[in-house]
Amino acid sequence: FDRLALKASESFPETSWTVANPGWKNASLLQGRKIVTIPDLVYREFQLDGFSEQEIQTHTKAVREVATAADKIICFSSHVVHQQIAGLLADRDSKKIRVVPHAPILPDSFADSENDSRAQLGNELRQLFSSEQMHRHYCDFPFERMRYILVSSQVRPNKNYKRLLKVFDTILRRHRRNIKLVVTGDLNSNEDLLLFLQERGLVFDVIQARNLREELHLRLIRHAEVIVIPTLFEGGMPFEFAEAVGMGTPCAFSRIPAFTESLTEQELAGPEVFNPRESHSIEQTILHVLDHREEVLKRQQIVVERLSQRTWTNVAEESLGY
Repeated sequence: FDRLALKASESFPETSWTVANPGWKNASLLQGRKIVTIPDLVYREFQLDGFSEQEIQTHTKAVREVATAADKIICFSSHVVHQQIAGLLADRDSKKIRVVPHAPILPDSFADSENDSRAQLGNELRQLFSSEQMHRHYCDFPFERMRYILVSSQVRPNKNYKRLLKVFDTILRRHRRNIKLVVTGDLNSNEDLLLFLQERGLVFDVIQARNLREELHLRLIRHAEVIVIPTLFEGGMPFEFAEAVGMGTPCAFSRIPAFTESLTEQELAGPEVFNPRESHSIEQTILHVLDHREEVLKRQQIVVERLSQRTWTNVAEESLGY
């Protein structure tokens, strides 16, 4: 990779480089102006599973090396700058940092009628599970008639899955809601989460739909009762908020810096916003959105319309401009 970086510099002299991965230490060898993005250093706030202390130190060293060689450093959130990068870089390198917030990602138009799309959702999910040995019990499940909550996220400590599963168990048992929870993360990969599903008898109520094609993922978003964003941290505004609302599905989401930096206090005052560290707050918020979908959706559509005034052209201009 060192030779590749040098070869690239020779082939494209006087070029400006955008480095999307701050851990690629070879980027420091690139000749010319370098813009480095640091989306987050989540391990400085949360303990990550599967990473040794040595691996984390190696990554941190690479980030310092690349940041030192950079002409500009782009972050998507002030929280990342002040809580995760602060103290990591020398003062001269910290002065290179510029916060460039994301623009929302809006879904493309969906051509199918709602009924056809709902039927296709069921067929495609059955096909998906028919090919999976672990979850073949869903291969004849009537998904087209299912009401469900959707969480679209990988399984990581900061994604708050354990607390969410406990809340869903309460919604299912205490509140007796006839509803499923669909997740795109692999809960079976986490021993603690898998054990909780088994002990609470949730194996058939929490549906793990992994490795989805884009169109099937969009169908799941479109027909969910509510999209829940339970995360404790994101490096920038979660894309699924605008995507879901743009498809006509309301969201229940956590009050975290990624949202507080993008939304106004008035927009955050709605009953669809919860404290991600309090189970009761998550529970009451999800129940409220389930019972007041249209009211919440209408309010969130106004928010997304405002957010959409910022485009990816704005993001590019702010990232590349000097």
